[in-house]
Amino acid sequence: MNICPEHIIDYMHDYLDGDISREHEQELKQHLHSCSDCKQLMQELSETIAFVKSASHITAPPHFEESVMARLPKPKSRVGMQKWIRRHPFFCGSSSVLLIHECNFNW
Repeated sequence: MNICPEHIIDYMHDYLDGDISREHEQELKQHLHSCSDCKQLMQELSETIAFVKSASHITAPPHFEESVMARLPKPKSRVGMQKWIRRHPFFCGSSSVLLIHECNFNW
């Protein structure tokens, strides 16, 4: 298949999407008739599309999302403190200055 023209692969995708011109479809069919590798690839692509279409009707069991979310680890409070510090930099900065000042004063 390495020696096959690249546009044949494009024609395969166009054909499977239902978006191929009559001229390109004829060229694709002629090529598939003479190239077993491309014929196999076309069959595999067709089977993959059929599988995906059949699997699209599968739905998750009831309460699946809630069950998964309940099993996730709880956020750590440390992250909450870091978030608070980022949201209130003025308070953190002024507290730091006061602490440094008090420590220097007590020496």
